[in-house]
Amino acid sequence: MKYLARTGLMLAMAALLAACPQKRPGDDSPYMGKIVFTTNRDGNNEIYIMDPSGANAVNLTKNASADYMPRWSRDRSRIVFTSERDGNPEVYSMKPDGSDLQRLTNHPGRDLYPELSPDGKFLSFTSDRDGQDEIYVLNIETKVLQNLTQNKAGDAVSSWSPDGEKILFISDRDGNNELYLVNPDGTGLQNLTRHPKAGYGGTWSADGQQIAFASDRDSEANEIYIIDRDGANLRRITRDEMSKFWAVFSRDGKQLLLSGRLDEAVKEGYDLYIVNLDGKSRKITANAYDNSEGDW
Repeated sequence: MKYLARTGLMLAMAALLAACPQKRPGDDSPYMGKIVFTTNRDGNNEIYIMDPSGANAVNLTKNASADYMPRWSRDRSRIVFTSERDGNPEVYSMKPDGSDLQRLTNHPGRDLYPELSPDGKFLSFTSDRDGQDEIYVLNIETKVLQNLTQNKAGDAVSSWSPDGEKILFISDRDGNNELYLVNPDGTGLQNLTRHPKAGYGGTWSADGQQIAFASDRDSEANEIYIIDRDGANLRRITRDEMSKFWAVFSRDGKQLLLSGRLDEAVKEGYDLYIVNLDGKSRKITANAYDNSEGDW
């Protein structure tokens, strides 16, 4: 009887733990849910941070040169971004209040689309330093750099899976832009999309089970789609025939933040929108300026 009681208690505790939301790095950060993005509202591209409503926007970079492509670290302690403040596109890191600026790359080539690994120890980015766009991984502490793709085609826009086991990127090595997965050591290459029309971007849900990306496979304009981690179960999220890109999951996986022109009145530049998975959207920036490349 004691054994049965113990077993029952253990099963009850297991059920309770399963019902509780999984705690992830950054959940307790005051910056959780805050949006970082690129905007030219001060006359040149700068990195801003704001509330999900679009309120309380603050300029983090305040630099005369262009700053763009910001991405949060998983624990919300750092923001990596590309800046031209030293004459060409290089990757930098800063705290969420804009302090403690650190330069992470130093090369005459273009270093773009940076993202930190989930543990913050590695940086992936796109660079043309070997003659064409490739995905590189930098050990931030040792400065050891690895060309992950080593292919004559164009490879760009890397994104780490939340468990750190895969890197998602875009390549045209099969004749058009497709989403690929690769291990952090360059092995295990896998084409996820396998479609004659292009796929762009590519970001992970917080649980690592879904990937959001843009494609023109069903429309003249890019629409947003979601697929499972193995490339199955494709779902089209948006259907408004308006240009859009850079879709990023909310932490709870119920919404997407994206850059786009979802209003007929917007003829130039982009705005940031929050889109529910049923396709309903709301604009959170003003289209008097270009607002894009958001991450939350």
